[in-house]
Order: sequence, then structure tokens, then C-alpha cells
Amino acid sequence: MPEISPSQEDYLESIIEIGGLGGGARVSDIAAHRNVSMPSVTGAMKRLEKQGLVRHDRSNAIALTPAGRKIALRTANRHALFKHLLVGVLDIDEPVAERDACAIEHLVSDKTVVALSAYLDELAECDEIPCRGHRRGRGRGRTRVLEQMLTLDEVEPGRTVRVVGIMGCGGLRRRLIEMGVVCGAEVSVQRAAPFGDPLEIRIKGASVSLRKKEAATIAVEPVEGGA
Repeated sequence: MPEISPSQEDYLESIIEIGGLGGGARVSDIAAHRNVSMPSVTGAMKRLEKQGLVRHDRSNAIALTPAGRKIALRTANRHALFKHLLVGVLDIDEPVAERDACAIEHLVSDKTVVALSAYLDELAECDEIPCRGHRRGRGRGRTRVLEQMLTLDEVEPGRTVRVVGIMGCGGLRRRLIEMGVVCGAEVSVQRAAPFGDPLEIRIKGASVSLRKKEAATIAVEPVEGGA
């Protein structure tokens, strides 16, 4: 894996957030997403292309190479993990958590990431963690509050909702976090297979399939105008 700067990692992460796992992003989209000038993006893309991390697709959009996709996913997964820690466990305001997670994701070692993920798994075994604004009681008391909420498996296709808590434990919780299913994340339900299983959702620009029983562990709330 080539050595790149935090800024370059952010650019790769932005591409995957805009275009998903297989899509591309135009220079103007990246500039708007990162709130920088188009010449800055053009220069960054030229450097990333020389490093073999991005390429131009047939429509002249910027697409990730396999090596670039690996770094983008690694960065995005770190961001989701630390944002979940800050919002879901430490009860930090979401705007602050978003900014801090963006900084932390570039600084910590893989060993720390693995240890934190394992810690959150252990924590989940005994205490489901609702998001800020939905915290009431401890232990089963919290779980009962979440169980009374709308869950993702109950959301009709075409609706957009916001994650307010995760009731899954262990490996399931880790998988959901790695997909970006964290407190505050907006999820759009695309379609359901016959008999409602699996569900296809869209999150962070990527389409993901979830089993109905997995979706049932994700507590959500409607997003205003998210019909």
C-alpha cells in the first residue's frame, strides 16, 4: 500500500462516498463535497493517478483503482468506527464527532483500530448502545427502549431514515459499523426481495444487502422529507 497523506486519504474516501464502491465522481462533485476549489481537486487527482490509486473512466469521471478502493474503504471504515464511539458511546454532539472522527481516522494504528473494534464488540454483548438523544437507563432498559422504536426491516422501500441505535452484538455489530451503519447515518431503503428478504439499502453512496433479521436490529427514525 503506497504511503499517502491524510488529505489524499480524504480525497479517496470522498470518491467512494460520492460514487459508491463501483461508481466514479466528477471533479466538480469532489470539490463541492470537500469544500475546496476545482484546481485543488485536479492537482490532487493527478498525484493520485500517478500513484495508481485513481483513473478516469469512460465518462471521464474519477474512479478508484483496486488499490485506491482498498485505502478508501479502510479510511471510511475507520471513520465509521470512531464516529460510532464518539456519538454512540461517549455521547458527543454529532457535528463535533464528525470533525474529530475525520482527524482521528488518519492518526491511529491498525492495532488500535482492531482493539477498539473488539472492545465495542464486548461492550455490545452486555449493553446495546442507543444514540445521543435516545439514551435512557442501562442494560435491558436501554434495549427495551430501542425495541419499541421503528426498525429498518419495517421501513417501506423508497423511504429514507436515520439510525438511532443498534441492537446487534459481536460480529454483527462490527459488520454493520464497517458498512457505515452508525448513529446518525441516513439509510435509504431501495427494494426488498420476494417475501421481504433480503433488503437492499443505500448508505454512503453504496448499495448494500441486509438480511431481514439483521435489519431488525437497527433502530431508526424517519427523516423529514425522506419519503
